[in-house]
Amino acid sequence: MKLKISLVFCLALGISACSSGGDSAQKEYMDSKEVDKIINGIVRSSAELPQYVKIYTQYGEDEYGGCTGTAIGDKQILTAAHSVYNARAIVVEIGDDETAGTVAVERYHTGAGYDGTTPQDDIALLVLQNSAGLPVLPLTEQGFENGEPAMIAGFGLEDGVNGSFGVRRSGTVYIQDTTQDHFVAQYDGAQSNPCFGDSGGPLIKMLTDVEGNVTGTALAGLVSFGTHEACGMGDTTYYTKVTNFLDSLLALSPGTPVI
Repeated sequence: MKLKISLVFCLALGISACSSGGDSAQKEYMDSKEVDKIINGIVRSSAELPQYVKIYTQYGEDEYGGCTGTAIGDKQILTAAHSVYNARAIVVEIGDDETAGTVAVERYHTGAGYDGTTPQDDIALLVLQNSAGLPVLPLTEQGFENGEPAMIAGFGLEDGVNGSFGVRRSGTVYIQDTTQDHFVAQYDGAQSNPCFGDSGGPLIKMLTDVEGNVTGTALAGLVSFGTHEACGMGDTTYYTKVTNFLDSLLALSPGTPVI
């Protein structure tokens, strides 16, 4: 679910923010000059984008949700706090429908300032009961220039009104602004946009050499909330800055690479 300012928010076992302040398939996609949306975007297989997982949550007897996460360690999945806050049970699905397996979440940690009433510190690290067996996406200390493209991926709806959760898609957004806590991108119909089910999904930095050639990918942000009810034209999406939480994340997932 993509937070729409007032959607469900979670517990605070404490990922503290610091003071303010990939893979070949991803590189090929960004080099391809195709501009697509997760809404009606390009469908990707788990072989192409293996680090990204579906997260299923149960909040009450008949209350369920679905969102997106990224593997950053053998048992560690990064997502948005509002997607898992106060959940009774959380399960991560790995792979595509025909080969999918599930792993239960043993515990989770949310941003230390997250209290379920605002998007502040909207980040959660899930710790699985067993290894996910997935390649990990490195974290990055780097930010974005205004106008710089970034990749997004998720399992959200292909349409803000209709559609179904669960299909792996990818797309491109362009960063318009950076605040103390968020990277910001706006949807005007000419680029990509996340929607319901993409919450917690990655905002991916394309790392380049001095000549502009893509040399790698890294996780810079997480889908937190948007301003348009149906993810439509004019929607502004705010991505939690992972950089603010690096120290705490590495304490919980010491094997995670940082670029």
